[in-house]
Amino acid sequence: EEENGDGEIESVDYSDFINDKHHERNEGKGHHVNYDPYRDYNKPYMPPSFSAYKTIDFTKGESAGGEGHTSYQHYYNYNEQFGNRVRQLLQVRDRARWEYARKSGQMHRPALHRVVIKDAPGFNQRIFKKKIVSDTLNTAITVLIDSSGSMSGDKYGHAIAAACMLNESLGNTLHMPIEILGFTEWGETPVNFIHRKHNDRLVSKEKLVVGLEDAGRRLLNNADGDSILWAYDRLCQRKEKRKLLIVISDGSPAYSGTRGDIVKYTKDVVARIQDERKVEVYGIGVMDSNVRMFYKDNCVIHSSSELEPALLNLIERKVV
Repeated sequence: EEENGDGEIESVDYSDFINDKHHERNEGKGHHVNYDPYRDYNKPYMPPSFSAYKTIDFTKGESAGGEGHTSYQHYYNYNEQFGNRVRQLLQVRDRARWEYARKSGQMHRPALHRVVIKDAPGFNQRIFKKKIVSDTLNTAITVLIDSSGSMSGDKYGHAIAAACMLNESLGNTLHMPIEILGFTEWGETPVNFIHRKHNDRLVSKEKLVVGLEDAGRRLLNNADGDSILWAYDRLCQRKEKRKLLIVISDGSPAYSGTRGDIVKYTKDVVARIQDERKVEVYGIGVMDSNVRMFYKDNCVIHSSSELEPALLNLIERKVV
C-alpha cells in the first residue's frame, strides 16, 4: 500500500515490476515513480524521533513480512575475478613503506653526506627516514541501500549485486569491518534493515541475499535524510581510523505524511556529514543521476556491465 496525493491509502500492485521477464524487458531503463505528491516544499522537514524507527535485523533471522517470492538471482552471481583484483589492490597498498629525506625520524646513513653541504640550508638537514604504515585496512565501511518503491526491478537488482560483491571481497575475503544496511518507510514509520554488521566475520552470499530479497518485497517510501543519519551514527561509533559511508540509491527521497521538504533536508544532512569530515560519504546512483544533487563524490551506473568498474574505482579512490 502507498499513500496517494490526497493523503488516502491505495493498493499498488508491484508484481509486474519484479518478475524476471520484466527485468529482461527493461534492462538499462529502470523504473520511475512520481514522488512529487509526497513532498511538501513549503516548510522545513520535521524528522521523526529515533524512537519511532522500526529496525529489522536479518542477521538475527527477523523478517520484513513481505508476501510472495522475488528472485534477483541473475544479478548477484559473484565474480571471483573482482575479488582477486580487490585483494591484490589492497594488499599492495597496505604494505609499509619508507619515506626518505625528512628533517626528523630515524637516521638514514646514506644521506649523512648532506650534513657537510653548508650552502644548502634545509637540504643538509634532510638526513632522516620514517616508516609509513598504511591505514588501508583500518577502515570501517557502511553500505546503505535505498529499498524504496522507485528502486523496484533492475535498480534493486543492481544494488543487490553491489552488496554481494562488496560483502564477499571486502568482508569475507579481507575481513574489513563492513556493514550492509537498507531503508524504506511503512506508513509514517521509517524502517531500517540490517543485512550485515561490522563485527560479522563471514556472511555467506546465500544468507545475505535472503535478507535483501525479503526487504525487496516491501519497497515503499523513503525519507533518505533520516536513514542516512541513522547509518552515520552507527558508523561514527566505530574505532577505525577511517570511515566510509556508501549510499546506493536512485536519489529520489520521499515520505508519507506532510513533514516538509525532504529533498532539502537530505541535502543538508549529507552536507553536514561532509563538512564534519568524520566520515567520507559516496553516492552510487543506480540508473538515475539524482545522486549528483546530494553527494559531492558520486558515480552513476546504467547497466550491469558498469557495476564492477564503478566499484573498483570506488575502492581505489576511497578505500586504499
